[in-house]
Amino acid sequence: MIVFDLFTQEKLTEPIPPLSQSVSEAYNEWKWAWEMFHAMPADHELVDYSIYLIKATESRYVYLLKQAKLEGLQSTVYRVEEF
Repeated sequence: MIVFDLFTQEKLTEPIPPLSQSVSEAYNEWKWAWEMFHAMPADHELVDYSIYLIKATESRYVYLLKQAKLEGLQSTVYRVEEF
């Protein structure tokens, strides 16, 4: 598969990471978003951003989990209800 940069239309030379790695990275990003939210005071100016980030990273993680399930990948699965 050849992958192109959306903006420059140049061919990318970096290999696409395996789906299992993407799932793991998405989980870590989602977990970090929750940790950031819990670490800040309730009146902090970035609360709205933190909530947005949690929803965005959760959506990506759930999407990648569904893709992994469709491809029949078997690995340690992190449940969305964890937080």
